[in-house]
Order: sequence, then C-alpha cells, then structure tokens
Amino acid sequence: MKTNSLKKDYIWNTVGALTISATSLIYTVIMSRFCNLNDVGIFSFAFSFACMIVTLASFGGRTFQVTDTKGEIKTSTYIITRYITVLLSYLLVIIFALIKNYNIEKTLIILILCIFKFLEELSDVYYGILQKRKKLYKVGQYQFIKSIINIILFCIGIIFIKNLIVTVLLITLNNTIFLFCIERKKAEKLETWHLKFDKKEIIALLEVNFYICGFTFFSTYLINAPKYAIDTYLTNDIQAIFNMLIMPATLMLLIGGFIINPILVDVAEKYEKRKNNELKSMITKVICYLLLFGVLALIASYFLGTWALGIIYGLSFTKYKTELLIVIVGAILYTFVTILGQILIAFRKIKIQLVIAVLCSIFAYVISNVLVPKLGLSGGIYSYLITMIFRTICYIPLIFSIFKKGTSDKNEKN
Repeated sequence: MKTNSLKKDYIWNTVGALTISATSLIYTVIMSRFCNLNDVGIFSFAFSFACMIVTLASFGGRTFQVTDTKGEIKTSTYIITRYITVLLSYLLVIIFALIKNYNIEKTLIILILCIFKFLEELSDVYYGILQKRKKLYKVGQYQFIKSIINIILFCIGIIFIKNLIVTVLLITLNNTIFLFCIERKKAEKLETWHLKFDKKEIIALLEVNFYICGFTFFSTYLINAPKYAIDTYLTNDIQAIFNMLIMPATLMLLIGGFIINPILVDVAEKYEKRKNNELKSMITKVICYLLLFGVLALIASYFLGTWALGIIYGLSFTKYKTELLIVIVGAILYTFVTILGQILIAFRKIKIQLVIAVLCSIFAYVISNVLVPKLGLSGGIYSYLITMIFRTICYIPLIFSIFKKGTSDKNEKN
C-alpha cells in the first residue's frame, strides 16, 4: 500500500512539476513564433528575475516544512510567515524596478510576473501541508491543471489579444483563483489551524530558514548571473537567444526535482532514525539516476540538440552547437550539486552551504562581467560553465561528508 502511494506521488509530482516548469519554455516558444526577439528577450529576462527574487519570498520553501517531522513549528506560523516574506520581497522588486529605470512596458512586465511567481509561493506553503499528509499527488494534479490553463490563457493573450502586459495579467489572475479557491481550501480540509501571530515562533522560523533562503537565493543568482551581465552590456535580442540556449539547463534541474522531491520526507525520517544503510542506498540510487540521465542528455544534445531547438523556436541554432553542449555539461554539474544540497538541507547542514553559495555568486558575478563584454553571447555561456565547475569543486568536501559522517553525526547542524 505504501509502495503504491509513493508511486502515485512520483507520477503526479513528475507530471505536475514538469508541466508547471515547462510553462516558461512553452511561453518562450509561443512568443518566438508570434513576437519579435526584443519582446522575447524582455519577457525571458523578467521571468528569470521573478524566478530568482521569488526565492526570497519562499524564504526556504517547503523543504524545511515537510521535513519538520517533530512538528517544531505550527502550521499557522508557516502560513503567516510566508505571506510576510512575500510582501517584503515585493517591496524589493519595486525598489529594483525604480533603480534600473526600465521603460514602462518592461517595468510592468517585471512587476506583474513577480506577482505571478509570488502567488505560486503562497500556494507552496499549502502544498507543504498536502505533502506532509501524504497527498503529494494532489500537488501535482493542481500544478498540472493550473499550468494547462495558464498556457491556454497565454496563447489567447499573445496570439489574439497581442498584448504582453494583458497576457501576464491573465495568467496571474488564474494563479490567484487557484490559490484562494482551490489549493487553500483543500489544505483546510486536511488540517485545521487557527491563524495566530506568534511573534516568537515567526522569528524562530525566519532564523532557521534564513540560511536556506540565502542559500537558495544565491544558488539561483549564480546560474542567472550571465543574464544580468547580458542585460547590462548587450541587447534584448541576445538575451532571447541566450535564454533559449540555457533552457535545457532548466529541464535538467527539473528532472532532478522529480527524483528528489518525493523522497525528501523519507530522507529526513531515515536520518532521524539513524537508518544509515538505507539512507546511503537511497542517495546512491538518486546519484546514479541523475548521472545516467545526464550522459543520455549529452549524447542526445550532440546529435539532435541544435536541430531540436530549431524545431522548437523556429530559428537556426546550427552555429551554437558547441555552446549548447557546454550548457548541458554545466547543467549536469548544477543539478547534481543542487540535489545533494537538498539532501544536506534535510540533514540540517545549511550554514556551510550558504557560505559556498555566496562565494560562488561572487565568482559568477566577476566572471560574467568580465567575459560577457568581451565575448558577447559566448562569454555568457563560458561563464556559466566555469561557475558550475567552481561550484562543484567547492562542494566536493560536503559530498564526501554525506557518506562518511553526514548520516552518523546527527547533532551537527552546519
């Protein structure tokens, strides 16, 4: 019975996560067919920025929430805290938009897309309740249905209304309806809570998640650092091409999420109960699956990558074959380390990961702002790979710790 439930979670989590993550790819594909590259570049950058800043709004996401097997924090505190972090993060978005002084269209698109992504983070706190109640499959179902509706609305906005601002407003409205009319109500049926502003507990939750939030934010920044350099030194057209080339990296990370998300609760429970052999076996399988997929992705990209991108976007990518292979190698390294990072969060080894993430972000900023002005698009691709190699090297000691002492030293939190 438990095996069937886990299988159901895997299937629907995969379907839901794939659909909701693939929407950014589908949005870009639709725009590449019906809009000019300048608009595609604006949307791609705005969406990437929203995905980065939303890591502050999530303030650690539901990883800590679903692995809180002892119930150290009340459900109401998770919910209230998420709303607080979302509001504070949006203030940062407004400040960013004012400082950058973009034109009105680009500014509005950034502001609206951030609301769109922040609504997903509000949904995520309710997803945490569903996952802890062994209803992860429900999360996948909601993500799937919501994403399909968003894709339909996006098509209507781009193809028929032909207005990007109206389009992002439509998908934002859909996310709002799902959050308050469906997802929250389902969570309320599974668990009863009374919203109470517990200042002491909120501060405690923010403190414990500070390191996860910082780690996630800087980890997201370092993969997007070339985009910010391109936004500063190059054009929206080149931004569009770069985002199209980097899309396979997003899909690689998505596959990693499929592998690790359904077992995070089990990982935390096995760690808590010191079931070291079972835990090591589980982690080994995760690593093997990821490496196998990475090798297959690299082979497929070598023979079919540029052709596939051409079919998807309706543009020629023949001259970018080397750049695409570089992206795939970097994506394999990024996904590999990110998955292990999630496992280490379940072990509550967080602070050291924040230090590494900050160090790698500084490195990414420097290398991107050196190579992009000199080499253009290729500079962005090279800086991406170099950053991923540097990050992997920094993680080698932690990777070994998973097998040597990470599962035995239960009390170590760093």
